[in-house]
Amino acid sequence: MDYSNTIYDSTGQDNFVSLAQASSTYSTYHLNTFMKQLLSTIDVDTLGSIYFRQLSMALPLAKIDLTSIQPNLCFGSESICAPRIVTLPFVDIAGGLGTQNLFASYSFYEDPDRQERNTLATMHQIFTQQLQHALEFKRLKLITTKDALTGLGNRAGFDEACKRLSSRCRRHQEQFALLVIDLDNFKLVNDNHGHQEGDRVLQEVATHIKLALRHSDEAFRFGGDEFCCLLDCETSADLLAVANRLHQLVNNCAFMQMRGISCSIGGAIFHPEEEVDSVFKRADDALYRVKRTGKNAYLAA
Repeated sequence: MDYSNTIYDSTGQDNFVSLAQASSTYSTYHLNTFMKQLLSTIDVDTLGSIYFRQLSMALPLAKIDLTSIQPNLCFGSESICAPRIVTLPFVDIAGGLGTQNLFASYSFYEDPDRQERNTLATMHQIFTQQLQHALEFKRLKLITTKDALTGLGNRAGFDEACKRLSSRCRRHQEQFALLVIDLDNFKLVNDNHGHQEGDRVLQEVATHIKLALRHSDEAFRFGGDEFCCLLDCETSADLLAVANRLHQLVNNCAFMQMRGISCSIGGAIFHPEEEVDSVFKRADDALYRVKRTGKNAYLAA
């Protein structure tokens, strides 16, 4: 049998479903609606959400697990009693994910019948094609929002993350925090030891920043020797704890001590009623108050 035009179904009965046969079980109207919805986005998370919503309208679907594509990419109910699971592979998808096995696990409230499995095969193939575009777009976007020297986000990445977080916070009446970090005595390193050694300082600081943050936090090289961190915290105590961790890491680093490098830090908490520019100015003003009064310290706005 030629498997090139089939999709594997792990339910164990009639395992290989013909795509031509599968497409005949789903109305042209619903198929067109489904395709228009998928083609309306190139974001992986939004794409998965649309896919789950559309598929749930046609099938007794409880959950879709796409964690082989991206951690935490899961839609639907997390607590299902004795679910029926169908696993379908994503064929010829790379998107910067290497050669690992990529698949979707579909959990059903009840066993899907043959027509439902045919519908799933059709919709899975359509989703696969758009997912490939979304992953490639994500890969290219990552290149344009990363700082090549440090591996942190760049200014464009910072601006994008600020828009995303501020939108989420206004929608859910939440808060997030910002740290602005400037290196002390960095110009002396460039002047006395050359830009190559200055680059090494920037890379070392970036490593310490990543160690000081939690998994949900984001770090960026804003420009020159200035860095920014967007933090998933709402209290001044949480903000202070991150700043203290970073100071401890930098001040205890033998290489930093040898080059006379420390860091001045300003912080502020974003409130849903203000603009991103406002919270950045507050944190930046706090940073420069630190610079004027002795450096190597933290001040919150």
